[in-house]
Amino acid sequence: MSQISSVSEEMSQSDTDGVQRPAQGESLLRQIIESSLDAVISVDDRGRIATFNPAAEDMYGFSANEAVGREMAKLIIPPNLRSAHDAGFKRCLETGKSRILGKRMQIRSIRSDGTEFPVELTVAKINEANAVRFVAFIHDVSERQRIRSELEKAKADAEWAERQLRTAIEALDDGFVLYDTNDRLVICNERYREIYGTSVDLLHVGAKFEAIIREGVKRGQYPDAEGREEAWIAGRLKAHRSANSVIEQQIDDGRWLRISERRTADGGIVGFRVDISKLKETQLRLEDANAELARASRLKDEFLASMSHELRTPLHAIIGLSEALRIGAFEALTEEQSESVCQIEDSGRHLLKLINDILDLSKVEAGQLDLRKRKCEVEVVCRESLRLVREAAQRKDLDIQLDVSSTARVVLADPLRLKQILVNLLSNSVKFTRAGGQLGIDVTTDRAEERVNFTVWDTGIGIAEVDFPRLFRPFVQLDGGLARKHSGAGLGLSLVRRLAEMHGGGVRVESSPGRGSRFIVVLPNHAETVSGDERDDYGAAEDASNSRGGRHLLIPACPTHVLLVEDNQLNATVTKRLLGSLGYRVTIAADGWSALRHVVEDHPNIVLMDVQMSGMDGLETTRRIRANPQSETLPIVALTALAMPGDRQRCLAAGMNEYLSKPTSRKILHDVIESFVSFGVVSE
Repeated sequence: MSQISSVSEEMSQSDTDGVQRPAQGESLLRQIIESSLDAVISVDDRGRIATFNPAAEDMYGFSANEAVGREMAKLIIPPNLRSAHDAGFKRCLETGKSRILGKRMQIRSIRSDGTEFPVELTVAKINEANAVRFVAFIHDVSERQRIRSELEKAKADAEWAERQLRTAIEALDDGFVLYDTNDRLVICNERYREIYGTSVDLLHVGAKFEAIIREGVKRGQYPDAEGREEAWIAGRLKAHRSANSVIEQQIDDGRWLRISERRTADGGIVGFRVDISKLKETQLRLEDANAELARASRLKDEFLASMSHELRTPLHAIIGLSEALRIGAFEALTEEQSESVCQIEDSGRHLLKLINDILDLSKVEAGQLDLRKRKCEVEVVCRESLRLVREAAQRKDLDIQLDVSSTARVVLADPLRLKQILVNLLSNSVKFTRAGGQLGIDVTTDRAEERVNFTVWDTGIGIAEVDFPRLFRPFVQLDGGLARKHSGAGLGLSLVRRLAEMHGGGVRVESSPGRGSRFIVVLPNHAETVSGDERDDYGAAEDASNSRGGRHLLIPACPTHVLLVEDNQLNATVTKRLLGSLGYRVTIAADGWSALRHVVEDHPNIVLMDVQMSGMDGLETTRRIRANPQSETLPIVALTALAMPGDRQRCLAAGMNEYLSKPTSRKILHDVIESFVSFGVVSE
């Protein structure tokens, strides 16, 4: 500040050339002080304010008139700092020494409204002729400190966030890595470094991804790359740079990793490495288990197909011979012989029903049983079902009743399967109802819920409530054991439940010991598009059970020539007897080659074709017959013991017109033959 004093003195002196005057120098100095952006305050040797520039007025909220003449300490120094200020001021006057003169320092100051704020202060001492004056240059550093504080806070926040991020990354069970926009490593956690132990020395900040994997390939870290290194690296780089895929990778220690990489907002790549070794091991075990399950299912299907074929073949002979004996195809029978034949036939049909139930249950469990829904006449289905058990009921002198409410006229269902449900329930009622009892069907409609309730009831032995959960399990008999009273395989109720559920409904039971049972089958009755009715194996078997005492069959005046292709001699004999009793002329071909010759030489009206034959089977025989233009429209009907899912479709695909499974009946044979012979086959 001695420079200021010198300038002032120089400005006060007169120049010899008269260019500058003292008044002009003081005016220039005043203009400089008043135009300063910092506050400039001068005080006398008593600490009273002598000058107070406009910047000081703006900074402190006092006008110059209010400030001049007042003690600066009481005006702009905070109360807690005034005593120190006064002591320093006094020491400076007495000794001429001060710790603040000529130095830049930061202190707290106070405005007119009492608010404190930080300032940067520089104090200069001016020696005048008769007095001492001090000048304070004050700069408000509030904004600077605010910015600095915000920067420090932001830095602290960033450091905290980074620590939190690193802590979180390290806490991950999975490997984590981040590459920047230049594909250089930014950060990875210890888990990531542990996973890639073979190349851990390469995992430093700034390392290029490509360089890391190339060296990893050289070190044998990736078994899948062996022998195709460049192709493997190219594929890995492509997947990495696309950053939108999930891949699985095996590393040299045998572990499997799931690699997921995604692009960040700034163009970097973030990646995760998940150890899926245990999952992979479980997956492999599951694949093995599924393969074994598929093998077991295939073996089961093959076993069922084989057993079905092997059982149906002799059953065809048993039931066919019984029917032939009963209708007098051989010779007239005595009453006792006729009853015995009926019993043989009933036993055969019981065994056939068991086979059909097993196959149907197998189809349901495999999802291979299709429903052919249509609007069914409720009363017709119920009466047909009752008719099928009427003979067995009459033997026990049981009273059969049917009550169909006026509103329950139609139901949307597969009529064949609905009849199967009712027959199974009615058969149980007959079995478990004592002689002289009652059974029947009640049908009601719940219009509010659009459903039809079929209730099959009886006055039989009843069931304890504790046994209800076991009723619908397959192969379960409530009176199990060697000494049980009632026969059966325990399939009927299980099949009932499955068929009801396939219709979208269900079944429940109401019963108690000694008071009979009520089985309620609930079926939804929503309108929907349904397919036409097609004959299937069960329908054929049930229709066959009705042939005894059925309608009269018309015997053609001009014998129809039937070619029967059958390699089982007994079945051929039985079927020929049944066809002969209908007035048909029958030629037997024992194999496919004989069938081809008879078709050409004898010109039959229709062919009944066995399928599973030695040498050339029935499918190939049919294809060869169809290859001859002269026999393109010859009716060919499969008559086979094959009755598994898909057998019908295979026969039709080979060129056959219809499919019948053994055992069949005289009535079914008649109806099928007449449908083709009477009306012919219309080619498409």
